[in-house]
Amino acid sequence: MSSNKEILKGVIDGDSQIISRLLKQLMYSVGNSLKNSGLNEEDIEEAVMDAMVIFIKKVKSGVFKDQGIPVMSYLTKVARYRGQYYYRKKAANLEFPSDAIDKWKKEEEFTPETWDLVKRGLEELPASQRRLLELTYIEGYRDKEIIEAGLSEYSTISSLKSQRYKALRNLSKIVQRATKGIRENVRDKK
Repeated sequence: MSSNKEILKGVIDGDSQIISRLLKQLMYSVGNSLKNSGLNEEDIEEAVMDAMVIFIKKVKSGVFKDQGIPVMSYLTKVARYRGQYYYRKKAANLEFPSDAIDKWKKEEEFTPETWDLVKRGLEELPASQRRLLELTYIEGYRDKEIIEAGLSEYSTISSLKSQRYKALRNLSKIVQRATKGIRENVRDKK
């Protein structure tokens, strides 16, 4: 890639080749890490595009100047922050009804064997994630109550929701893995 001065001049001049190259390189450098953090392709593209728009605006307004730091380092940092924003936004919108486990117990598909898988899955989770799910779905605490009573290590509702989302995602993966293993064993015995 070109030097910082060439990149900044190209951005100011609206050089589509330089901007396109930056965009491709940025997508390549942060795409996998954002995907591993739980973002889907659309959110990753949004985070990368947001980073580019922020960068272009700052360059054109004169706020971003060449300080000897590689442009890609700056863009990568901004894209990761934007990715965190989309992750928090996504996690905050995922509410899991507190009576969901009771409903699952009553559904025909939720057999005692499946419930055992969930219990075993809870045991495999890290202690902080397990405790958070227990507080919410078994003991029935609300987010605000958990924070105010200091029942978890999280100090804000958004961080609590984000961690609960991660815990549910991890629990789901554990249960799916176990279910797949059971199905394969049954199929092999036939």
